[in-house]
Amino acid sequence: MPDERLLGIYLNDHLALATAAERLARRMCKANADTDLGRTLERLAAELAEERVVVTRVIEALGHRRSRVKPVAAAAGERLGLLKLNGRLTSYSPLSRVLELEGLGALLGFNSSLWRTLQETEPLAARLDGVVDLDRLTERADERRAQVERFRPKAARTAFVG
Repeated sequence: MPDERLLGIYLNDHLALATAAERLARRMCKANADTDLGRTLERLAAELAEERVVVTRVIEALGHRRSRVKPVAAAAGERLGLLKLNGRLTSYSPLSRVLELEGLGALLGFNSSLWRTLQETEPLAARLDGVVDLDRLTERADERRAQVERFRPKAARTAFVG
């Protein structure tokens, strides 16, 4: 017999990761304003905010409570990311962009994995039928990750080659 608590922990961990992804996208958007990357991040942040609501709906539909602590901890962790060494004492650097794109890509990968895991795990997929479209959520998550990934090579060239 599966331990139902594990599913609640898993879903709330993904809610926290989605929170961190949205906050990182918003912060990156400000640092990259008036660029293609900034405009992409602006759209992405709005989509991630909507998706957090969907994750919450999934948590409730599967009979679990939303953790109030994990998203706050994830937001705090995202803010701690500002303390990373980037070659500049107080400002954004090309290295910041590379590391943040890599981090955002990883967070979006977790997001994609959530939907794929629910999609592949019966009877969870059946319990979510009519609540969310797991196929579409998986597809969108993969598209978002690809959108972010297309900026990473240029950011790396700018930071490391000039």
